Amino acid sequence: MDDREFPSARKLEFNAAKACTALIEGKIRPLMAWQHMRQATRLTMDIKKKRQRRRRTAQVAARQHEKSDYPDSCGLSARQSAKGGVQIW
Repeated sequence: MDDREFPSARKLEFNAAKACTALIEGKIRPLMAWQHMRQATRLTMDIKKKRQRRRRTAQVAARQHEKSDYPDSCGLSARQSAKGGVQIW
């Protein structure tokens, strides 16, 4: 995970790993270990969703740019060429 983007992610991962070790050694109850693991898993899923949302936003922006009125190589915009071009006569 990216520490700059999500500074608490590293700490939660560490706590989850520590909880697993303590569970194996019998120092804590399974419920406590489960709570640490759930918290770390939830954060991981949130990070994945945020990255996916950014990727989709970029894709939508690229599609909007293609549909915009910027001229292509023929001097026609994407909308004009879709409508059959500009009438010269």
